[in-house]
Amino acid sequence: KQGETFQLVALLGIEQGKNLYVHPENGRWIGDYVPAALRGRPFTLGKPQASGDGATTQDPALCIEKQALTDLETPAAEPLFDTQGERPELTGKAAESLSFLHQRHQGLVATQQVTNALANVGLITQWQAVVNTEEGPRRLAGFYAISESALKNLDADALRHLHQQQALPVAYAQLLSTARLKGLGQR
Repeated sequence: KQGETFQLVALLGIEQGKNLYVHPENGRWIGDYVPAALRGRPFTLGKPQASGDGATTQDPALCIEKQALTDLETPAAEPLFDTQGERPELTGKAAESLSFLHQRHQGLVATQQVTNALANVGLITQWQAVVNTEEGPRRLAGFYAISESALKNLDADALRHLHQQQALPVAYAQLLSTARLKGLGQR
């Protein structure tokens, strides 16, 4: 929960600061599925900011991690822009990443609408996850989840509304995903 809104997140570990899907020595992702937040790297979209005259653009800015910048003389370096035309255009990985990041942004907006719909009908409740580890059960607090009993008791109008908002698949996916917690305790 962030403020008054909810976000879909993946639980990647049971100890704070320890991601079970990142190799401890080389920092590389070791999970089967690579999250979209990582696939766009070293690029990301920055939030719109006010310009010097106080105007705000709605277009997010393409940002790059500083350590990814390199001299074009470096082997395997790619230019960010094609400067041959009248107007510079993004090239290669930068252009592909921008397209991907725009799609991801649209997906995040749609996901926020879905979580708002689920919250508005009272399906999201506080949840304490329990993960079985070698040391015994580990309780994780501070999470929210879909209430299966509230979902079963929704009236027809609320179900129709969630169906129209495409929120029902997300509700069921979240309920089914809790079975994956076993894997965290065994990693």
